[in-house]
Amino acid sequence: MRAEKLGFLSAILASTCCTVPLGLALLGLGGLGLGSVIGAYHWYLVGAAVALLALAWGYFLREKGRMQALASELKNERTTRASLSIASAVVAFFVALNVYATLGGARSDAMSQPLAAEIVTVPVRGMSCVSCEWPIESNLKKLDGVLEADASAARSNVTVKVRPGAVSLDAVAAAVRAAGYEPDLAAAKREG
Repeated sequence: MRAEKLGFLSAILASTCCTVPLGLALLGLGGLGLGSVIGAYHWYLVGAAVALLALAWGYFLREKGRMQALASELKNERTTRASLSIASAVVAFFVALNVYATLGGARSDAMSQPLAAEIVTVPVRGMSCVSCEWPIESNLKKLDGVLEADASAARSNVTVKVRPGAVSLDAVAAAVRAAGYEPDLAAAKREG
């Protein structure tokens, strides 16, 4: 049924901006830079997913109404309804994830704790949600001398607490690039 296929496609579109960069990072291919390319279009992908999902539900309900008018049963009605419900849940989850990340999420301010450290803040292009933040933070935490790492899609930057003189801006940039995102070293700040 056309509605099932549209529902499935909407779920894929809604999750693309989060799952593709994360999957590539897990495969060690984050350095391809697709995270920042896809991240630039995340709201378009989410909007298209919502529109396709609405269209899928419309097709399903119209066909169900047509079959009821003919006093007939809709073939695979339960399967289609279940598929569309699952697609709706997936789309809703990724919409909520994007909104949560855009509004800043509930992050603790771990960077304000006193400790002999430098704070490095680097703007990053392409982050659109929480799943964009995880591979960047993971890569940064692997660097010797990094005490804490906080990537934020809402602020479009990464803040890293490092031991003084232990981590270069180039190393931070390389870790961000390895996750598939583009750091802006010209606008980077180093404090402490």
